[in-house]
Amino acid sequence: MRILILYPGLFEERRRLVEGFRWQLRLTGTKIVLADECLHAGDEKAFSDVLLLPPAENAIEAWEVLARYLERYPVDGIIAQSEPSLLLGARAAREFDLPGPTVESVLASVNKFDSRTRLQAAGVAQPSFALVHDAAGIRRFAREFGWPVVIKATASSRQRLVLCVNGEQDVEAATLQMHAGLPHAKDIQRLVAFAELEGTDLGLDPLRDFLVESFQDGLPLECDAMLSGTTPHWFGVCEQLPSERPGFFIEGYLLPGRLTEAQQDTVLQTARAAVRALGLAHTGVSVELRLDDMAPYIIEVNGRLPWDDGLHGLIEASTGCVPGAFALKVALGKSLPKVKLRKHAALIYKCCYEEGMLDQTPSPSEWKSSTAGTHAAWMFAKNGEHLLPGEHPDSRPHLAGVLSTDKKSTETALRLAQLAIDRVQLNITPLGNDVCIPQAKPADQRLPELATHTETPAATPLPNH
Repeated sequence: MRILILYPGLFEERRRLVEGFRWQLRLTGTKIVLADECLHAGDEKAFSDVLLLPPAENAIEAWEVLARYLERYPVDGIIAQSEPSLLLGARAAREFDLPGPTVESVLASVNKFDSRTRLQAAGVAQPSFALVHDAAGIRRFAREFGWPVVIKATASSRQRLVLCVNGEQDVEAATLQMHAGLPHAKDIQRLVAFAELEGTDLGLDPLRDFLVESFQDGLPLECDAMLSGTTPHWFGVCEQLPSERPGFFIEGYLLPGRLTEAQQDTVLQTARAAVRALGLAHTGVSVELRLDDMAPYIIEVNGRLPWDDGLHGLIEASTGCVPGAFALKVALGKSLPKVKLRKHAALIYKCCYEEGMLDQTPSPSEWKSSTAGTHAAWMFAKNGEHLLPGEHPDSRPHLAGVLSTDKKSTETALRLAQLAIDRVQLNITPLGNDVCIPQAKPADQRLPELATHTETPAATPLPNH
């Protein structure tokens, strides 16, 4: 058996994921092929074969290289569980008769206007929305639905090109910022290039048009699953912990979230309806919602697993299920085991949102001491790294993360993680404004802030919206 993993990201972590299953892979005769735009030292040893691809935003060239390889060296399955891999992975599954989502369903998850339109047709609760291309369109929408509004690129772009506009006085600046960013965004470039490759009319111009949506209050949640066919195997309802900094960057995750059983059931029912509306199958899904009292509203549906910045560890710690192993089973057409809650888990990040130079990270002994008692811990940044401001499209605010668990209580797991992340010390030299590395607050202080969003200033990037 040969499985190709396409544009996985993760870098060093991707090798660790494979190495953890080395003996199982050998016993089953399964070989993993890595296809990515960047290859790193150690990749050739960790994988049975490696293929260097052009960047995914160069879809035509990337497809030519990938197709030639697959014609010469057939594979039995493909894992495409990252944003860059989704579109080309779905095309490869179709062209080479492999298990995977349809191109149409993946396009619907990447193109957020298509997502909104399909959710609306299926009657799934979501914010009001419209497709616009200028300041006048934002104003028309706000006159009908009120301020604040959220504007976002039509391609799935995580926290990139997602802005909150609080009022009339901020419309022009936000529109200029959106139009300045669209042509340079890799997420937009991938969608445009793939549409050209497929000969598909998107019905909009992603380089000019963008979405405007009503701002949705509520508790931020995320439901992640692996689809075996169209059947979702949910890893649970995860609670996002937004930053106090304007923009609602995410500074942590709790699995399971602090919800009642009735709230969890309602959220999962809505998430399931959203996945069904897009027609996704044979892939991971990550559904983001806001829970306003007992009413869930869909913010975004992504046709991939969340497994970066320690999220794969959060899922494994809470459920005992390894997202990468689930993806491998689906790629091989095998059945998935039932998912059960085993522990309560909390993943908390040390973050920086301003430009700076990371001068020093903890020594091995300091890191061991700081993270003692945690389930797992990661340093995502390196000494000498140039840290970009949160507004930059290539910014990675999460510098370090700690994961703690408790058998009975999410609150206990959260407190343990907060204590550990507070002990992690980083030295940063400011290069722009003062560098802010927020310290996590105790759970009893954070809890009242989670139920309702507050207004954000104009043109502030929002993640996961």
